[in-house]
Amino acid sequence: MEKEYLKKVSKIKKDFATIDTETVEIITPLKKENIEKNNWSTMTINSYKEDLYRVKLNVHYLNSDKGMPFDKLKDYLKAKRDIMEKVQVIDYTNKRLDLCIDSMRKFEETKKLSNIIVGLLGIEFNEKEVIQTKNLYDLKTRSYIVKNRDIEVCIYDKKALEEEYPYNTRIELKMKRIPKKVNELEVIKAIEEKLKNSLNHFEELEDLYIKLICDRINKAQRENKYSNFKAFVHYNGDLFLTKRIFDEVYCYVGIKQNCNKWLENYRKVSELNFESKTSLTKQHKVISRAIVTFRGNLKDWDKINKARKR
Repeated sequence: MEKEYLKKVSKIKKDFATIDTETVEIITPLKKENIEKNNWSTMTINSYKEDLYRVKLNVHYLNSDKGMPFDKLKDYLKAKRDIMEKVQVIDYTNKRLDLCIDSMRKFEETKKLSNIIVGLLGIEFNEKEVIQTKNLYDLKTRSYIVKNRDIEVCIYDKKALEEEYPYNTRIELKMKRIPKKVNELEVIKAIEEKLKNSLNHFEELEDLYIKLICDRINKAQRENKYSNFKAFVHYNGDLFLTKRIFDEVYCYVGIKQNCNKWLENYRKVSELNFESKTSLTKQHKVISRAIVTFRGNLKDWDKINKARKR
């Protein structure tokens, strides 16, 4: 069944969003051993005290294609309710939700775009110091990552980890401390708002990288690390995210040759490409469409919520 699913999904070109896992606090009269024995791998107990359990949920194991992700939030929530009923949950509180978006775009070919997306969200999370002091790319995990106590964003090469997986790149947005009485839809809407607001920081991110690169050039000059600017660009090309960043740094270095001419000559022997606000906006629309497809029409949810209050 799983291989058939993979064949079907591999033909889809659109990005795919779903909830990967959740952390929930539940109250149930069941004993620990009974929960572990009968949960079909959907629930892992992290900690417990008397009838209060902190558990990790993998709802997808309840799917008819076992382990395959639900493509609609309504179906996901129905399966989640089934799990809660199965373990006789009296009440529960959402503590963490991991939303993931899988993409066909190849990780290695769009690393700068990933860097920009994560960097912009870093500014939105007030994590500017992370951008100023370190590269957002983690060489060990081959991923771009930024995080704080409340939220974490990671973009990585999913294909490299799971060769048969139908998508190439994964974006994970992890809400790690969900306020009380905030439901899954509200968490997803908050993530959408963060993504939308992050676009306003594009020029600020460029300015941060201009300063970051110029500081590295000054340090390299003191240490006699590179023979010339060409060598510096060769080893630090991933930091030149946009053309404006390159132009400003080139001006700072003070080379007399025309910037575009220097770049033309450099590209004859080496590769140096840039992303733009246009390419970023285009990718953001693709991500947003995937999330909207998963969560469904908000008008439908309004009707459901009104019916609940009657």
